[in-house]
Amino acid sequence: MEDGAQQLGHCMVDMKELSANPEGLTAAGVILTPKLPQMEFSLACNDLAASGRDRKPNALVQVSVIDPHKQLLVSHACTEIVEANKDPLFLTGVTFPSEYPASPETLVKLTVYDAKDKSQESH
Repeated sequence: MEDGAQQLGHCMVDMKELSANPEGLTAAGVILTPKLPQMEFSLACNDLAASGRDRKPNALVQVSVIDPHKQLLVSHACTEIVEANKDPLFLTGVTFPSEYPASPETLVKLTVYDAKDKSQESH
């Protein structure tokens, strides 16, 4: 992560395949099947702790994927930084496309960081 970033916490999310199968639409004898993402979600945090007493965190979320078969942690996405907010709602969503090689054992790790502004630090 960037210099000046402090980890605020993390959580683990089980990534299960969606069981929803979109029904095909028929038009003039042609079956149209919309291509939908396998999984898509947005992120928000509640009541984040700040590192300073009078300072609200500049939060960002790093999304990583753990493949249990290979035992690898791979960075997948990162949200934008939401400045000075202890209850940030991130506009950047996370998508795992339908061709993403996920299994029911695949885990998603979400790590919340406080991106400190180095120009505001006193020397």
